[in-house]
Amino acid sequence: MVTWSVWFHRNLYVWQDSNVAPASIIKFANKYLQDWKNSLLAFNRVQKHWDVLREASNRWIRPYNGPVKCNYDASVSIDDNATTYVVVLRDNTGNFVKGYTSFSHTKMEPHMVEGVVIQEALSWLKSLNLDRVVTELDCLKVILT
Repeated sequence: MVTWSVWFHRNLYVWQDSNVAPASIIKFANKYLQDWKNSLLAFNRVQKHWDVLREASNRWIRPYNGPVKCNYDASVSIDDNATTYVVVLRDNTGNFVKGYTSFSHTKMEPHMVEGVVIQEALSWLKSLNLDRVVTELDCLKVILT
């Protein structure tokens, strides 16, 4: 992380004439490392919940109108003041195609995070240039709005 931080700040210096003290570069690297560790912890918590949900409801329904299906979900951790979301693409047999996840130190209501996930997922899907995608979410409050 320190090497990356030095490289990052070197580019800021070269391209934006931004001079940063060495102690600030180390502080930036430590903060970035801590954020990365926190995102892994949040991802693992989401993964545990996903495993439990998958066991409880082992009924994935294949896409009826496209080669891939996009499922997305969000998680809010009040204790950590954090949100995490996961977007998963699977083919019509249920095999994993591609995934996307994000973590943020943001406090939001669960239905608001679900709304953000929809926006992020649709932007990500657009960047993949897929022809047909079936999307699915599980937040009734968002679905009804």
